[in-house]
Amino acid sequence: MPKKQNQKNTQSDVTPKEIRSDRWLRNQHGTYLITYPKPGTYELKPIANHGVHIRTILFLLHTHGCEVQYVLQFFTPHGHVELRVRHEDLADERAFLNVAPPGFALTYVAHAFTLLRECLMGDLVHATREATLTVLGWYIWQKKPVFAHAGGVIRSEVDSSGIKLETGFGTVKNSSLVDIDQLCSDVPILAGQHRPIEKLHVQVPEQFRKYRLHTPTSEAESREAMRAVFDLLSLGKPDVTYICVSAIFVTVIRDPRFALFLYGETCNCWPRLSISPIPGFTSRRIERCPNNGIDDCR
Repeated sequence: MPKKQNQKNTQSDVTPKEIRSDRWLRNQHGTYLITYPKPGTYELKPIANHGVHIRTILFLLHTHGCEVQYVLQFFTPHGHVELRVRHEDLADERAFLNVAPPGFALTYVAHAFTLLRECLMGDLVHATREATLTVLGWYIWQKKPVFAHAGGVIRSEVDSSGIKLETGFGTVKNSSLVDIDQLCSDVPILAGQHRPIEKLHVQVPEQFRKYRLHTPTSEAESREAMRAVFDLLSLGKPDVTYICVSAIFVTVIRDPRFALFLYGETCNCWPRLSISPIPGFTSRRIERCPNNGIDDCR
């Protein structure tokens, strides 16, 4: 049996004790199909021994497209259990039971899993939507440029609708940054449900995990982190480092039209420092120039 994904117990006052609609009822006693045999009366047909619903739709954005995952919340007598699953885990009964928490079971009602899946798919309309970025750099989110880095996301208030980028062939085109809301709305399972992403997360590649520092928990720790940034100024000559270190901050709080150009003698760190923000703006390669041995952007 595969390992349960991100399973945890929660007991929060903001979590509802039951979820009810015209057709479904879900609480700690089970998931029920509501039928109406006669006008003014109804019956509850149990299809699972725990209530379950989709609380959050998670979009995992990577270089090959967008993967859909869900945060399921199970109502049990011992509290609420949250479980992160893939869209494929809802494809059939066996796959779902393999990731469900211990003790969960379907009833003997005919087509119990088909009914449960129909119930869960109905949650997609109202479930919160969050996206996880696995590629660092610039994106468009809610029509604003955002920069994903190892520590999270920095948002700019600059309107990106009129941004033009040079193509290298004497012409310009509209910004080609990935629009997070558009990419997530193009997922087939959510066709026609155009809703914005409410929250962003960053999942850094393995080689960048050491760059994801924890959030300072005290004012003293915040001061120490700020002093560490100032230490970068001592990496080279002040007339180079003061410009480059400041420019790295400017690039992620301004829009992608920002550019930095430095010139000077070699061996002063300026070639590598000056191109450090470039991967946030372009997919072009950063190569090594065979003529003079300095970094060059092609």
